[in-house]
Amino acid sequence: MSRGGARRRAGDGDDLTVFLADIRAELAAAEAFPVLGPVWRDELRRMLDAMVREHDWKAEGAALPSFAEYLDNADNLGFSFVFAAHWLFTSPPPADADIARVRAASRAVQRVIRLLNDLATYERDVRWGDLNALLLGPTRKEVSQRAEALAAEARDLVRALRDSQPALANYLERQMDFCVGFYGVTDYWGAW
Repeated sequence: MSRGGARRRAGDGDDLTVFLADIRAELAAAEAFPVLGPVWRDELRRMLDAMVREHDWKAEGAALPSFAEYLDNADNLGFSFVFAAHWLFTSPPPADADIARVRAASRAVQRVIRLLNDLATYERDVRWGDLNALLLGPTRKEVSQRAEALAAEARDLVRALRDSQPALANYLERQMDFCVGFYGVTDYWGAW
């Protein structure tokens, strides 16, 4: 689907494939696509694999993941996938050395956002039957402390990008800081 031609292969009612093909077509026009197109495809794969894994964990009778497994599955959130599209579309082709560093920083920010979301949405997640870090054993204080530690790690990774990728570093930090404020105030999904 993400290699092109998805629009003509998409079956009737397969809106997701058509939507992803449209995104890919738009991204393919970007200067950085030859370098970052494979990153976007990999982030799509990681997100979809993580969504399936989380779906399987939520299946009736399935064993719940450990807190560490749950956090390792943060690609389910989709932040790094969306970020990869932003990066590809708004930036010139990066140096090869920067790709792994930017992706590591993105993934670190994604883990922080996942825990911030869980802290804010626990009651809703219980009502809706969704997974949440607080349902896997750690206390609210322990999840908060882990989020703080992960935020410090993420800030270190972002700081290391400032010289070579200042706009991306600012974007990642802004996203993390926005979520700290946003989830400290409201449960976006529960408000609807």
